[in-house]
Amino acid sequence: MKIKFVCTNDTNPKKWWDNIKMLSGLSSQQPLTSMLVNGSILKDEQLAEAIGECFYRVSSDITPLNFQPISVISVPDSYMISLAAVEVQLSRIKECKATGPDEIPNWILKSCASTLSIPICSIFNASIRNGNVPKLWKCADVLPLCKVAQPKSIESDLRPISLTAVVSKILESFVFS
Repeated sequence: MKIKFVCTNDTNPKKWWDNIKMLSGLSSQQPLTSMLVNGSILKDEQLAEAIGECFYRVSSDITPLNFQPISVISVPDSYMISLAAVEVQLSRIKECKATGPDEIPNWILKSCASTLSIPICSIFNASIRNGNVPKLWKCADVLPLCKVAQPKSIESDLRPISLTAVVSKILESFVFS
């Protein structure tokens, strides 16, 4: 398991973007791969497990939502997404952004927008009609981001950043608007 850390400790925009580049893999800087936790140096899988457990504990006392699907009898045409709108959104994707759990490179989505807009538009409209979102679009790759230059505590010096599928973000923007 490969872990990437980005450490930010000031408000300089250039340094912030350099750190984002490192997070997305576009930088040549080496990520932090070990940390002193409770007197022990944790590396690789052990560090990943410790970070995962810490992030999990934050929400472990929250009762999961009991989702009851609402039956959809008919969806007004005004809620359907047009092929042209999907193509426009795909062509606006920033290629340098990190991919999510679907691992579809942004440059493919952008450069093939006219071709991919047809099946993606169909998936979007089927999702709206049926009231279901594909499971992969509900997943996220969670990466720890350092708040300080030399993190000493997982609980206070790291925060989670969630990378979701770009197409799910596009669908979310249509639903929101």
